Amino acid sequence: MSNLNPIEPTLTHQELHVRFIRAFTPPLGGEVHDRSVVAEVKGIGEELMTLSNIVTGVEFTLPLNVFRFIPRVNETLLIDRVHHRIMAQVHPSRKEYVRLEMMV
Repeated sequence: MSNLNPIEPTLTHQELHVRFIRAFTPPLGGEVHDRSVVAEVKGIGEELMTLSNIVTGVEFTLPLNVFRFIPRVNETLLIDRVHHRIMAQVHPSRKEYVRLEMMV
């Protein structure tokens, strides 16, 4: 008898497929060595924010608890990874300037 539990037995085949794809999605929807990315907020759940890399079109998620401020859906963000921190700000094309510091 195995002591391993089945992985999310209530998930559908499609949901498991989406999880599998996301597990192999590059960080921030781009190359591993990319230090910054422009992304659009696609959706906000209870624990995760879904974004889409503007250049590659790849969707990725970030946990909400790392944001000090939550941007709006369809907002375009510039996300920079610097020294164990990710700095996100509303893209400069917007008139108002908002910096979202993510505690990572």
